[in-house]
Amino acid sequence: MKKSLSILLPSYNNRCYTLVAALKAQADSISGLSYEIIVADDGSRDQVAVISNLRINELDCCRYIRRRENVGRSAIRNFLASEAEGERLLFLDSDVQLVSDTFLAAYLATDADVVNGGVTVIGEGRRWCLRHVYEKHAEPFHTAARRAEYGYKNFHSANFMVRRKAFSRCRFDEGITEYGYEDILFGLDLEASGFSLKHIDNPVGLDIDESNPAFLLKTEASLRTLKTLERRIGDSSPVVRCTRRLRSVRLLWAVKLWHRLFSPLERRNLLGRRPSLRVFKMYKLGYYTSL
Repeated sequence: MKKSLSILLPSYNNRCYTLVAALKAQADSISGLSYEIIVADDGSRDQVAVISNLRINELDCCRYIRRRENVGRSAIRNFLASEAEGERLLFLDSDVQLVSDTFLAAYLATDADVVNGGVTVIGEGRRWCLRHVYEKHAEPFHTAARRAEYGYKNFHSANFMVRRKAFSRCRFDEGITEYGYEDILFGLDLEASGFSLKHIDNPVGLDIDESNPAFLLKTEASLRTLKTLERRIGDSSPVVRCTRRLRSVRLLWAVKLWHRLFSPLERRNLLGRRPSLRVFKMYKLGYYTSL
């Protein structure tokens, strides 16, 4: 039976022509595969990135759709799915890199309704970069075996494939307008709907070069999102679990007081040249409990 695959990339201020070309080369090498690659630009302001990505339209089976309005991470993924024709939908963040020559073949060899491939950090020596330090520390938990321990609660949208029938039932929640947690909620919806999930070791590479102020702003935005979703996400979030334990032993006031007194010092560390993960965890908990 001929397999059909739609490779879908939401993009915002990212140049992804090289990634699309690499995906196309792998797809072309798979006998009997019917495929398309669609990039949807979510209102990018970086015109250099937009001009670079326009070349995608010159590639066979590839489309670059430029949208003027920024609609957010959930809505742009739902839009991509509505444009797709394949039976399987492979979603990838547009700022990742392929690290395997058999990336697409590994996905197509799986039979689950949803398959999560994981991520790996590439690039070394960025001790000044808070996100790089954070992702590098978390890397041992990104293996398929470790992700499988948490099942749907450890679902990430940077690299996953889903059957069309599953996505037609479980779409990303477009009510989430700020950054973060739309993927965890999507995973929980898949579980509630009874769709099978398989974690495999088929990662994409993250070459992280994000400023500490930008990452901290995204972290704060994600925590605000989590606050609005706390009842729906519940103990799937470590921050929520910790907050509930502190509340049960009546120590939540101490964390709030700490944050009020010392958050300026914590921010100075996190925005500096040697950010501490321990400080980052404390800052996140204090910020969340103070919302």
